[in-house]
Amino acid sequence: MGAPVLFVKKKDGRVRLCIDYRELNKLTIKNRYPLPRIDDLFDQLQGAKVFSKIDLRSGYHQLKIKEGDIPKTAFRTRYGHYEFLVMSFGLTNAPATFMELMNRANVVADALSRKTMIKSQGEVSTTAAMCTTGIVFNHGNEQYVIDTTDGSANQGYIHRFSNMFVALKIIPDIMDEVKTAIKADPYLRTVQEDIEKGRTNPEFTLDDEKVLRYKGRICVPETESMDIRQRLMKEAHTTIYSIHPGSTKMYHDLKKLYWWRGMKADVAKFVSQCLNCQKVKAERQRPAGLLQPLPEPAWKWDCITMDFVMGLPLTPRVVDVVWVIVDRLTKTACFIPIRPQYTLERLAKLYVDNIVRLHGVPESIVSDRDPRFTSKFWEGLQKAMGTTLKFSTAFHP
Repeated sequence: MGAPVLFVKKKDGRVRLCIDYRELNKLTIKNRYPLPRIDDLFDQLQGAKVFSKIDLRSGYHQLKIKEGDIPKTAFRTRYGHYEFLVMSFGLTNAPATFMELMNRANVVADALSRKTMIKSQGEVSTTAAMCTTGIVFNHGNEQYVIDTTDGSANQGYIHRFSNMFVALKIIPDIMDEVKTAIKADPYLRTVQEDIEKGRTNPEFTLDDEKVLRYKGRICVPETESMDIRQRLMKEAHTTIYSIHPGSTKMYHDLKKLYWWRGMKADVAKFVSQCLNCQKVKAERQRPAGLLQPLPEPAWKWDCITMDFVMGLPLTPRVVDVVWVIVDRLTKTACFIPIRPQYTLERLAKLYVDNIVRLHGVPESIVSDRDPRFTSKFWEGLQKAMGTTLKFSTAFHP
């Protein structure tokens, strides 16, 4: 027995061998190794200037299969049965296993002034037809990258291979601009000079490229035009990878890589001045209502306010709460000592004895949303006496 085989035509006219491993995949214990998320990959590209793409030559075939699992990969053709010695396409665990290889390979080529190459734990082969590679030259501000002592030497020979050349485009490196602009920032210039003189600083360091860093983040100097900071904020706000974030998210994104004094205020100001954000981003909260002042009472004790003052020192009668009732017209106040454990019935009796008996039934009562004032007993009592209850806005006393 073995898996069936079919051929699928490629775009270039060739055919691709496809093996139907669906029955094998049903019996396979799934490898739950996490695959990369697209949004995480975009976050890693934040601030990048040079991009490289490498396509491995038959990437799955660069992984050997465990000897005991080789018979499981058998497939049948009219020429006989065959088995894979390397991982085949179509296996359910192939993507996860290949992703694990990529995370372990660590194939890293240091550019610029670094002279070392980190040795990988394994070797992989690539196909040049599917690769696009960016190269970083330490060219400084020169106009030409390639220099020669003889301008006419071997030009004809070079021209024969012109179709194999790649275009070199000089992209200004922000590191060079930062190192140059630091000289114009008195504070950062002083810090850098102290470090170069051997004075240690627990927060500031100089890396191998002589770039000043604050706790590992690049220090962006203050210049007269603020051009560097504006460019960084514009890139973090308006590129297709950022899509106009709010000031808080944009600040945290920038804070991972860069540092300058007053960054949070600068980011908030930049976002507030973004025309697209002002046009498109709608307010998510309900519009606030208009402030309505309470009308002036027509007579004393027609309209009253009440509240509880709690946490006072205990009196000899073991009372630490005062029920304050104030007439809104004359500002006359009545102070009734109570205890926190008083029931609503007892509070109602105190209210009738001290307010209704002496001043009559008020037309309205203004209070906060204390559970005792919003209870059905209190509302029913005031409704029976003809008093209107007016409560303050919730969480805005």
